[in-house]
Amino acid sequence: MSTIIVFSKDRPMQLHAYLESLVRASGCQQGQIYVLYREVLPVRYDKVKAYFPDVHWVPEDDFDSQLRKVVSEADEHIMFGCDDVVFINEFDLQMMERYLDGHEDILAFSLRLGQNIKPLPKGLRRDGAIFSWPWEDNASHYGYPWELDCTLYRKNDVLGILQKLDKVQSPNYFESIPEENPREYITTKRMAAYFERSSAIVITVNRVQDTHPNGIDDSGATDVLSLFIQYYYEDRYLDIDRLWKCKSDKVHVGTEYFMLTPSVISDLPAEDNKGLSKWRHLIHNLRYLTAGNLEDIMRRQVQDAVIADRLQSMTDADKRPAVLGPEATICRLAKQPESFCRFGDGEFTLMRGGSIGFQKYDPKLALALWEIFCEPDDHMYVGVPYQQFEMPYVFNDCVREFYFTSGSWVRKFLNRYLPNNREIYIDTGFNQVYQTYRNMNFFDYYEQLKKLFKDKKITVIAGEGILDQLDADVFEYAVDTEHIPGPKTNAFDAYEQVLDKALKIDKDRLICVILGPCSKVLVRDLTKAGYLAWDIGHLAKDYDSYIKRAGRNREDIARFYAPD
Repeated sequence: MSTIIVFSKDRPMQLHAYLESLVRASGCQQGQIYVLYREVLPVRYDKVKAYFPDVHWVPEDDFDSQLRKVVSEADEHIMFGCDDVVFINEFDLQMMERYLDGHEDILAFSLRLGQNIKPLPKGLRRDGAIFSWPWEDNASHYGYPWELDCTLYRKNDVLGILQKLDKVQSPNYFESIPEENPREYITTKRMAAYFERSSAIVITVNRVQDTHPNGIDDSGATDVLSLFIQYYYEDRYLDIDRLWKCKSDKVHVGTEYFMLTPSVISDLPAEDNKGLSKWRHLIHNLRYLTAGNLEDIMRRQVQDAVIADRLQSMTDADKRPAVLGPEATICRLAKQPESFCRFGDGEFTLMRGGSIGFQKYDPKLALALWEIFCEPDDHMYVGVPYQQFEMPYVFNDCVREFYFTSGSWVRKFLNRYLPNNREIYIDTGFNQVYQTYRNMNFFDYYEQLKKLFKDKKITVIAGEGILDQLDADVFEYAVDTEHIPGPKTNAFDAYEQVLDKALKIDKDRLICVILGPCSKVLVRDLTKAGYLAWDIGHLAKDYDSYIKRAGRNREDIARFYAPD
């Protein structure tokens, strides 16, 4: 038996691929594997640990002592591993053990080398399916006798190297110290490998240490936080099936080999549009036969029917979350005031790696949004788009068009990721009903909404100058209102400064935040600090539009939602 010792830091997705491909390629048992892992960034290993429960999981706190302990308890052969390795071909670990035991002149058996890795070494000897070479006489990969990617050593040789080392700080130091003067640590002259092909590749797409400038291919979005988000929340993995038996003439490869399993959202089937083709054909012909009014009427009828059908299909009790409508949201906030933040297509876009007008993508922000959305504070309401579940009023044309077309991916996102463990969700859009609905008693609605601020002392943290553009005051019933300016766009770039200012506010004040997606993180952190904080978004602007009876055609609404 061999013991496999794997090193991992902040890369649970890549470690999952290592373990999955290792078991597939070798048939080894999980109990043979020890993983020394570190969580430095806000990532977690609980998901990969659940997939591989029989692995020996060792959270790193003193690398040197833990490494020496695992090595001392290991079997007679040790294969080291790093989490950026993927095995792509079968190998026989027991045969490799026997080969080392039968050839005392062989130091180690490498799985990252084979005749596909050129140029072939000098002094090559062929022994059936195996070949060996003198590492001292060769350069590059064939002159590298001590490495932690995927090479099998005798335990005694590993112990001999460790005994010559002082405190080992990290895997990088453990690998690099003997490399600087290998003859001081290694006396055995030759290395061995399978001849026909290498069995592993090293996918160098990110770096988790700053002590050794190892080369990486960062041409893709493979920073460790973004990968953790996709792995932990979106349930995506390195696609071992596509990598299996792949051909490479390099040991270290880049993003072209970093292939993930498909996104659940992007690969869901298109909306069911059966029965619509004849309507679309008719509407298309009406463009040439009539004025636009009749076409608009027909389009609205068809779209409203489709919306009603889709809403009906989402009413299964086991799938449908409890989402309050706009009026019920106001009533809830009045009777049971708690902090709240709201999620819509902009936040969902950022959570999935995209950018929007108010905020460029930032993996730290994206991760925070996922955490708030899936694991919110008990003293904070979460808002989701009510109109994705109910249609209490007739939508404005622009909103109807969004629902009918682009909004389909939002429905898919909610159906896939919205947790069902929340007692209640409020309506994301309760703050912008004038932009959303056509037939609503706006006067009564806004009177009830403004009463949420009655007799309160309010601090509004908003993009600099945004509120100066408004004539109507949605906070008119408050006893005191003060403003703290922040960035108009990309507010998360200055998050620490914004949070520092906010934490100086008296806790008897209601904090209302207008900072785009950054508002969600600020509300969460303020709630944890004991504040009542509301992510009000476009509320003041929407009320001002209502008072002015602003237009609500496609161009008007596009201007409304554009960054100020």
